[in-house]
Amino acid sequence: MTTIVSHPSAPIPAVRSRWEGLDWLRAGATVLVVCLHAGIPYLKHPMPGLAWPARESASIPVDVLCWGIDAFIMPLFFLQSGFFAAQLMRRHGPDGFLKHRVQRVGGPLLFGMVVILPLDLYAWLLSWVGQGLITARKLRSLKIDSPLGENLWGLSHLWFLEYLLVFCVIAWGLQRLAALRKRDTLPMHTPSHMDGSSWLAMLGAIAISGLALWWQPRVVIGFRHSWWPLAANMLYYAPCFGLGWMWSRSRRGSRQSQLSFGIRLAVGALMFAGLYPLLQQHLAAESIPVANPLLPFMFAASAWMLSTGFFGWCLYHVHVSPPKPVQYLAEASFWIYLMHHPVVGLVQGNLVHWNISSELKFAIATSAGLGMSLLTYHAFVRRSWIGELLNGRRIGAPVSPAADPSRQSVAA
Repeated sequence: MTTIVSHPSAPIPAVRSRWEGLDWLRAGATVLVVCLHAGIPYLKHPMPGLAWPARESASIPVDVLCWGIDAFIMPLFFLQSGFFAAQLMRRHGPDGFLKHRVQRVGGPLLFGMVVILPLDLYAWLLSWVGQGLITARKLRSLKIDSPLGENLWGLSHLWFLEYLLVFCVIAWGLQRLAALRKRDTLPMHTPSHMDGSSWLAMLGAIAISGLALWWQPRVVIGFRHSWWPLAANMLYYAPCFGLGWMWSRSRRGSRQSQLSFGIRLAVGALMFAGLYPLLQQHLAAESIPVANPLLPFMFAASAWMLSTGFFGWCLYHVHVSPPKPVQYLAEASFWIYLMHHPVVGLVQGNLVHWNISSELKFAIATSAGLGMSLLTYHAFVRRSWIGELLNGRRIGAPVSPAADPSRQSVAA
């Protein structure tokens, strides 16, 4: 990655003031993330390595939905983040890019660690106290015995911000290295075989991500709680960020038809249907590395087909402005990402005592996570310094969306 300058054979196109399709995508993906977390207690098999406030009777529909979301949602977010990171680099230069990313990613990460993670922790602990799994004294000592305490400590759902910040620092370093070597001119558009939307690039990404998932399946098929970036996780998600970056620098994707992206979505869905029985076999008797190498590569392929299909479709072929409720949901998406997690966990801990179906509990937890996040956003965040930290400005202050393309990229 090098500094991008104007080139006679590749003029820089005008910056779009708004990507309507990506507002739809941001709002929809935010809802899916809340659905994923709301469904975890009702999976057929517990998610390996994940400490959770509740574990209840399984629901097959919820299980299929949640694993389907889990397959592609984070690759989609990293793909979108890489896409806008490349535009920020082009607009601000390496040092301006780094400053922007530290403020807009590192700032919310620090806020989340100080404010959200304690809420998360006590939502979990209070749920366990209510179920009689730990004593109330543990709320003070925080000494949680195994197995509950084994996977309790780490960044929780904030891991995405940490990895995104690391990828941005790496991008800055590569730009600086390129400048030192005086390779500081690069055509705006990449060759078609290196285009982030190309099939060849996607096959390479599938191979890398599949290898990482075979090596450590809990990257996606499970969870790895940590304070620090982990090698297998980096290997799995780096191609997502990288291809998003390449996609931003190319024109080829805009020439692909709706049919092309529709084929990706159809193939991705069919591949997930095919791998679902393999996934259940693995979860019933987990092995690391994965015993059946077909599973991780099919999982990665499904993830890439679905994530690039959704992203390309929304980027190039959705030009209808979303209605105000969807716009508001997209605007609040960063706060929803931060806040829904402890809300969902606390609600699920209370729902354990309710004699209702798992599907209904899933719906209640989803609604509570979205509803409470939106209420707190409107009441306390939107026009406050927190909203400025998350959105780059206080709502009501005049700003051109083109001035900050990262507003289109949601963290989750």
